[in-house]
Amino acid sequence: MSIRSVLFLIFTLFIHISRLTAEDFYIAEKIESPIVIDGKLNESDWVNTGVWANSFKLVKSGSLASQQTEFKILYDVKNIYIGIKCEEVNIAYLKCTTNAHDGDVWNDDCAEIFLEPEKSANTMGFHFIVNPAGVFYDEKRKDSLSESGWNASIEIKTSVESGYWIVEFAIPLETINAEGKMKTIWGMNICRERYAADPNEISSWSFAPKGFCFSNSFGNLLFRGSDFSSSLKEQYVQPLIGKITSSQEVIKKMSSLKVMRYEKEIRKYDAILNEIKDMINAGELTPLKLKLISNKCKENTNLAQKTFNYIQIDSLLDDE
Repeated sequence: MSIRSVLFLIFTLFIHISRLTAEDFYIAEKIESPIVIDGKLNESDWVNTGVWANSFKLVKSGSLASQQTEFKILYDVKNIYIGIKCEEVNIAYLKCTTNAHDGDVWNDDCAEIFLEPEKSANTMGFHFIVNPAGVFYDEKRKDSLSESGWNASIEIKTSVESGYWIVEFAIPLETINAEGKMKTIWGMNICRERYAADPNEISSWSFAPKGFCFSNSFGNLLFRGSDFSSSLKEQYVQPLIGKITSSQEVIKKMSSLKVMRYEKEIRKYDAILNEIKDMINAGELTPLKLKLISNKCKENTNLAQKTFNYIQIDSLLDDE
């Protein structure tokens, strides 16, 4: 095996590791009393419970959208509540022409929600699109497969204010077959199509470079008050540990090759992998810890890319 082949193998392993942990996480907070759905988001739970998430990214470039969107997710024993606030400097120019349920709402200014209560399973998720007038489209969806004839029993209210517009949802757990599934990791994304200005802006919370509908771009929805640590370990840590083990086995093979010129980089690979293992073993696994682990994985990926580029132009590339 050549030096090039071994470095390319370890590079691809590091890329896989970084993808395992690079996704977005949101933790929904549990509330005790139902929320009145009125499109205002001024109830005490919207104001005082949980956090608002933003930093919506443009689908084409990954850069931040000029008009940001923020959302909050809460839940109780019967419903999931989602509040979305869409900044809009051109509020008088909102495009809102669709007036029929299950019409072409995506051609208007709109907010979209994707939920997959069984993220790891090959089962249909749920997709909702709402325009500023409260007209909505609903379907079951899994990537490119759609059941558009499905209709949800949900509450939606909207309002248009100076500088922003609001969507407020109450989605019964029963409607999306999610009763008793709060301990699992859900796939989730909140997205927005903005046509109130030219050029338009298509953005999402979890970066979706291939389009909103593809579940491999969904982030993760967790529920506070449920024990989701076991699900995190099953979905992220076990595959991660396996890839780390594979990477370190490749590193050992490199000791028999003429790679003294890259010994510093190789040792750093191994040191970072050991750091990642220490992070996994230290205390409770949380979304924040996974983000830190992801950053370490990306550090190794960047180092592997840099070293591999060096080797591509190196005169010692001849196979042994």
